[in-house]
Amino acid sequence: MIYIFVFMVCSLTMLHKEAHAAATDDWLIQLGAFHSKTLATQTWQELNAKHAAILDGLTAEYQETVDDKGENLFRLRAGRFAARDEAK
Repeated sequence: MIYIFVFMVCSLTMLHKEAHAAATDDWLIQLGAFHSKTLATQTWQELNAKHAAILDGLTAEYQETVDDKGENLFRLRAGRFAARDEAK
């Protein structure tokens, strides 16, 4: 199963930087969650090509996690934004 979120600037999920990272107020937007890093990477490339004007200057980040069924997921996130409003 693949989890894909519709790419809409006004409804992107904002996620705060992980607690173990540097103590800054950087923000990320989550663009999707996938069962392979390859699919997450391909999706980033496609989104970046299709929406270059919006994503220009953002860096993709991938976070591996486990879903409620115990399966690996790779979150595709982009950022970093200095403030929540900027990420919105």
